Amino acid sequence: MSGIYQIYNPINNKRYIGSSINVERRLKEHLRNLEKNRHCNDHLQSAYNKYKDVLQFQFLEECEPDECLIFEQYYLDYYKSYIREFGYNIDPEAKYAGKHLSEETKEKIRQKALCRKISKETIEKIRLKNLGKKRPKQSDKMKNRWDITKQYFGYNCMSEEKKKEIIDKIRVKTIERYKDYRNKKNNIFIKAIFDNGECKYFYAYKDASRQLKIDKGSIRYAFKFKNGRCDKIKATFVKITEKEYKNKSKK
Repeated sequence: MSGIYQIYNPINNKRYIGSSINVERRLKEHLRNLEKNRHCNDHLQSAYNKYKDVLQFQFLEECEPDECLIFEQYYLDYYKSYIREFGYNIDPEAKYAGKHLSEETKEKIRQKALCRKISKETIEKIRLKNLGKKRPKQSDKMKNRWDITKQYFGYNCMSEEKKKEIIDKIRVKTIERYKDYRNKKNNIFIKAIFDNGECKYFYAYKDASRQLKIDKGSIRYAFKFKNGRCDKIKATFVKITEKEYKNKSKK
């Protein structure tokens, strides 16, 4: 079976990416050379000598033989396994028999990568596979990144009043942006019918929450368990269509 494989180290989250027209045979070749301490990749050999009990030889994706280099390059760029911090690959370019990818092939890789979408089934498989696994330790560089960013913009030097002023400005701009419901994706249009006969219309839970001064959880709870009834404001929520909301807006 042709496709892409990896030799994965769960201890430090590093990996070696490769491709072959016969993945099973190629992985056996890797293992045989590693066991005899004669692998051509010194970094991978050192990793095997130290972590041989935990290294995982895994099949990543099946593909046509003439597409192996394309998908191998995709995974190389995705995991950046040619950077020593992330993996054991030596060459940043996928190649076969010493031949590097042409510019045309690289463009094919880019186009394929743009169109790739991970299916819900694959996401669920990854989630189940990673359940119970400990996340790799975050580097000090990553831990300090937010602090460095705040220092760069002078956030740490600001007074509490200044910080609050900035946050309020951001909040106001966000509200202004989404006043036009067309700027927001996946709108849920709702209507609140009050006990006194008054009706109010909203383009989202957040819009209703802000105007009625109740939390979004109360609105969701009303729809889920009380057929839209919310005793806090003595009203009943009803989901409506975008057309009905637009007609109300024109009046």
